[in-house]
Amino acid sequence: MLARTFVRLVSPSLQVSYFHRIAMLTTDTSATQSDKKPSQTMTKQNLLELILDDHKEIRAFCKQVQSTEPKESIKWLHQLTWEVARHSVAEELILYPLMEKELGDEGRRMADSSRYDHQRTKEDLQFLENATTLEDPEYMSRYVRMADELLEHLDKEERDDIAHVRKFVSEELLMEAAKDFKRTKHFVPTRPHPEMSQKPLFETPYSLIVTPIDKLRDMFRSFPDHDKVEEVEARATGHK
Repeated sequence: MLARTFVRLVSPSLQVSYFHRIAMLTTDTSATQSDKKPSQTMTKQNLLELILDDHKEIRAFCKQVQSTEPKESIKWLHQLTWEVARHSVAEELILYPLMEKELGDEGRRMADSSRYDHQRTKEDLQFLENATTLEDPEYMSRYVRMADELLEHLDKEERDDIAHVRKFVSEELLMEAAKDFKRTKHFVPTRPHPEMSQKPLFETPYSLIVTPIDKLRDMFRSFPDHDKVEEVEARATGHK
C-alpha cells in the first residue's frame, strides 16, 4: 500500500532523485562484496562505459563459477547473483527509461525485450538461491542454461541497445545518466526479484523496501575473498 501510494503521488523521475539522496546517506561502506573504491572507478565514464564494465565482470564471474572447485564455485555464484541483481535493476531504472524517451518506439521495443530477458535470468537465479552446491545435477543444469541465456543477453544488449543509444543519445545525457546509474546500484536489491522486472513504476519504491532485507540475508551468505574478487574485476575491465 505504501509503495502504491508513493507511485501515485510522485513522478518516476522524482522517485529516482529522492531515493538517490537516501542511498547517498545510507550506503553501507562495510559491505564484503566488491563495490568499486573511488580511485578504482573511472570518474569520467559515461553510462554505456559503466554498463560495459559490468558486463565484463559478469562474464568473468560466470567463468569463475564453472572453473573453480565446488566449495568456491557456490561462492562465485553468490557473487554473480549479487552483481546481476544490482546491475539489472539499475538498467531497468536508468538505461531503459532513457531508451524509451530518446529512441521512441524502437527504444520501447528493445527495452521490453531486455526486461523480458532480465525476468528469465532473475527467475533462474531465484531458483538457484536454494543451492548449497552446484554438484547437484538439477542445479548445475539450471545454472548452465541461465548462464548461456545471460551471456547471450549481454551480447544482444551490446549489439542492439547500447549501439543505438551510442548513436542517438548525446554524451551530456550519458554522463548525467552515469551518475544516476552508479548511485542507483547502492540502493537496489542484491537478490533476484523477478516479480518487479515488468513493473518499472513500482520498482523504485519496491527496491527501497526489499534492499535492507537482501543485505541482511547477504550477511549469512558465503562470498569469494574480497581481494580475489577485485583481482578478477581488474583483469576483466582493465581498471586497477
